[in-house]
Amino acid sequence: MTAKLIDKEDEAGADATPCTRGEVQERSCRDVIFALLFIAMVIGVAVVAGIKGFPALHEDKDNSKKKLTGVLYYALSTCAISIAFSGIALLVLNTFTEYIIVGSLLFSMAVSLGLAISCVFMGNIFGVVIGLLSFSLGLCYFCMIQNRIPFASANLKTGVAATKSNAGIFIVAYIFVAMSIVWIFIWMVALFGAFNGDKKCDANGNNCKYNINIGIMFLLFISIFWATQVFVNSVHVVVAGVIGTWWFAPDNAKSCCSEAVQGSLFRTLTTSFGSVCFGSLVVAIIQALKAIVESLRNNSGNDAADNCCLCCFECILNCIEDVAEYFNKYAFVYVGLYGYSYMEAGKNVMTLFDLRGFSVIISDQLVSSALNFMTLSVALISAGIGILINHSNPEWLREFSGSKNGPSFDINGNNTNLTMPAFLISFTVGIIICHTLMGVLDSAVNTVIVCFAEAPGEFEENHPEHSQRMRAAWLQVYQFEP
Repeated sequence: MTAKLIDKEDEAGADATPCTRGEVQERSCRDVIFALLFIAMVIGVAVVAGIKGFPALHEDKDNSKKKLTGVLYYALSTCAISIAFSGIALLVLNTFTEYIIVGSLLFSMAVSLGLAISCVFMGNIFGVVIGLLSFSLGLCYFCMIQNRIPFASANLKTGVAATKSNAGIFIVAYIFVAMSIVWIFIWMVALFGAFNGDKKCDANGNNCKYNINIGIMFLLFISIFWATQVFVNSVHVVVAGVIGTWWFAPDNAKSCCSEAVQGSLFRTLTTSFGSVCFGSLVVAIIQALKAIVESLRNNSGNDAADNCCLCCFECILNCIEDVAEYFNKYAFVYVGLYGYSYMEAGKNVMTLFDLRGFSVIISDQLVSSALNFMTLSVALISAGIGILINHSNPEWLREFSGSKNGPSFDINGNNTNLTMPAFLISFTVGIIICHTLMGVLDSAVNTVIVCFAEAPGEFEENHPEHSQRMRAAWLQVYQFEP
């Protein structure tokens, strides 16, 4: 059953736009075949890792435990810092929302202008042209959508308020991140085992060659991308369900681990899991094809014709992937809100974009830009503090380097401190931690956009303060009631 159309013309004038309204579906498992395929894939990779992967691994004769302890201490320290600053970023977003959105747009233009200026000093004319073109496009875009910033800001404020009322979804998100890390480890062991099984060496065990089967490679790539997409999209569906409960039945969504969080997580992992696997598989196949094409490009040598064809094919796949991922974001909102199957949710997405596509896209892009800007800021702060931690406890990373004085990174062979590795580790940890938190906000905002298009009346009744802010921002742009 697809969404109903609710005509607003009689209430708001001839210029008003009708909106879709989803219906809660009967509770039953949907797209079950894809859930079963995903479970079979996970079991298959785990079996390959157990039978071929782990036996193929040689024991490290060095004292690995001692080496890894310091890195573990360092990683935990940077994790704590990143979590703390991610929380601060959440407060900053809620307080200075419009300034953050504007700042993210100006930052993007500043980077383009900086690129052009640096290329002037380097004598790179092509870089100057690209930088100035990017700056000009960014400036035009900023002028075009400037009046829509208040509405995007109101969306983000509402998303922050909803997630703060149900902070347990952040815990759920980090659990899925941990599951993703474990899965990547198992997959790497399976990959090692698959390659080791096709290894052929001479009589002395040297000059080994690997017979790589492109079909096996494709399946392995699908498995890693599919599982990663399932973890990410599961969080998206959980968030959509929680925001929907907060929107329509706020009494059930008022605490950290509220009934909304528990119920949405249960539905995502049971009745809606097949739909999550279905949509994730679509993107995973595209990503696997991209990985194969990229591998072929790297091994194609200097053949200009092959390189050109592969490059064009990769560009096409990139465009298809972007469209599929953007489509999935809103399809999974309908899965989380109403329990639709993936194909039914897709039909509702097409209806939503047909009716209000431009306003949805603009708001989404402005919010995503602000969230990415905050993620980068937190990662840089974490990296800076990580460098200070390394200076205070240099033995943590020196043990891992295998040298009492630290490894030699200097081109003259002089011993150096581990500033660069410390920066990279803490920056990566900061990106992962903050991106997870901001990803929850991004999912919340996507759901807010859909709910505001479908059910502004319930929003006014249950959350009048947030509703009035979003209505006022909407009226500034579109001059009619939503």
